[in-house]
Amino acid sequence: LIGFAQDITERKRAEENLKQNEEKFRALFEHMDAACCLDEVIYENGKVVDYRILDINPSFERITGIGRAQALGALASQVYGPGAVPFLDIYAKVAETGEPTSFEAFFPPIEKFLHITASSPAKDRFSTVFTDITERKKAEEEREKLIVELRAALAKVKTLSGLLPI
Repeated sequence: LIGFAQDITERKRAEENLKQNEEKFRALFEHMDAACCLDEVIYENGKVVDYRILDINPSFERITGIGRAQALGALASQVYGPGAVPFLDIYAKVAETGEPTSFEAFFPPIEKFLHITASSPAKDRFSTVFTDITERKKAEEEREKLIVELRAALAKVKTLSGLLPI
């Protein structure tokens, strides 16, 4: 009778650590207020033509109104409608260079202004984290409109005051 024993304590500890880390990151992904999306760049004849949605969090659904079943595995051109694929050049550059970027833009498919941060977790992939800044943009536009009106009123007062005798 020959016996063999191997101490797997260290391996089990590492597996448990990995499981706990995955649970923490999944909880963060699922419960964050910002939308999060993982995508893969699609090439045809060496040229970037689209991107495929690989994963989304619940805030993506809430902000965009696009459900998980509709988004997962779909091409951006299918999900967001006909026409140009949104921000394709920006996302392709991030996926190709690995350099993250951040920008604000109007996103026509959902008619909202977004603050978007894009980064690349792996070659030909990118992730986006974005928040809806539509209300802030509307407030900024209203403020600018009021400033213009105030300046016009002030100029009118100055003109009128110049006509009045002292």
